[in-house]
Amino acid sequence: MSTPNFSEKPMRVGIISNTYFPDRNGESVAVAALEKALIAKGIEVYLAVPGVAGVTYPEHILPMRAVPVLKTVSPDLHLPYGYIKDAIAFFKEKEVDIIHTHNTLMGGMEGAYIALKLGIPCVHTYHTDIESYNYWDIVPTSRIQGRNIIKIVLNSHDHVIALSSKMQKYLLLLGIQTPITRSHNVPLLDNIQPQPVADLELAAKLNISPTDIVVLTHGRVAEEKGIEVGIDVMAEVMLRNPHVKYLIAGIGVQKYIDELKVDIEQRGLTGRFIFSGPFAASDLGSLASVSHIYLNTSTTENHPTTPLEAMHLGLASVFINDLAFDYIAEDGVNSFVGKKQDLPSLISLLVQNETLRKTMANAAKNSAKEYCSHDYAQDHITIYKAVIERFWEQQDKIAETKLKNKKELIELFTKPFKQVGDLLDL
Repeated sequence: MSTPNFSEKPMRVGIISNTYFPDRNGESVAVAALEKALIAKGIEVYLAVPGVAGVTYPEHILPMRAVPVLKTVSPDLHLPYGYIKDAIAFFKEKEVDIIHTHNTLMGGMEGAYIALKLGIPCVHTYHTDIESYNYWDIVPTSRIQGRNIIKIVLNSHDHVIALSSKMQKYLLLLGIQTPITRSHNVPLLDNIQPQPVADLELAAKLNISPTDIVVLTHGRVAEEKGIEVGIDVMAEVMLRNPHVKYLIAGIGVQKYIDELKVDIEQRGLTGRFIFSGPFAASDLGSLASVSHIYLNTSTTENHPTTPLEAMHLGLASVFINDLAFDYIAEDGVNSFVGKKQDLPSLISLLVQNETLRKTMANAAKNSAKEYCSHDYAQDHITIYKAVIERFWEQQDKIAETKLKNKKELIELFTKPFKQVGDLLDL
């Protein structure tokens, strides 16, 4: 087979993700945004995503067999399984030119295997700082094994997209041999509209008064998202500012949320911390309308979408010092960036200075608008074309290395399941 001629036919991209709407998280938002942007440019896009009961999927989406993850682990994720043969048949029928995977541990190795079987290249977007997640601590040495799996999976792909300088540096230090490009996510802000006035009904429901200054954190409520750090920071802010409340919006494991509430009660601050629960994208405008400042204290991010959403909604922002935020945060202009010990003073400055808060909020909104003006969909198309061309023109040069990597992948892929049956349906 020769290099496809995309002047004669549209490019066809197969996307594999272990999360998609109605599940809402950074990866599902990014995948849906990329899907929409590529289709708008005439690319044919086909997706394999976890099937959720009660959801009807269009013809360009293969709903993979999946089971809900235990609520004690994650309240809104579905685990795909046994879909390899179905995915190979689906993408073969659609004659896709390239596979694009979006989760390293669940989707990354399957996607590389599927691409191998179809004889086409595959690209991976490294969305998550997986190694920093606490679940590795459950089994001793599992973090090291996880790191080895990451290396095997990424070295089995033909190209890797790193969404931030932080992750690009990490992957290079990890010893990834596959070419790496730093390219950001395509934003999806269509359903996120600023509200000119406060949502008084929501304010009353959350016990927010007109005199309160509200700091907002939204997203998944989990330890790796720095929620406990945010509570430490905001507790100190509240000691200095009697009319400050902290609004934490998002879904999380109930046991963890209950533990946070006990900590807050022991601090004597019950009532000033508000857990509003899960939200839809269309709810963000209302949440921002009763808020004044956005706070993110997570140090396990790669390229988080929540800062972009908050800035788009016109919130002055405060970030813990982490490279993941460098794509949007400009210290002293559209946000404040500092170490944990610096954050209470920076937030208090915004709380006490309404003029500064409004100036920074306007700068934040302009930054989000400028970010969204960049054509990240075209960046992806350029990468796809280059990878496809390189794949077909350099087969002899890369064959030996890729064959070694893919043999490692297949061994990794099949070993764990010999004892428990044909779970992956290989």
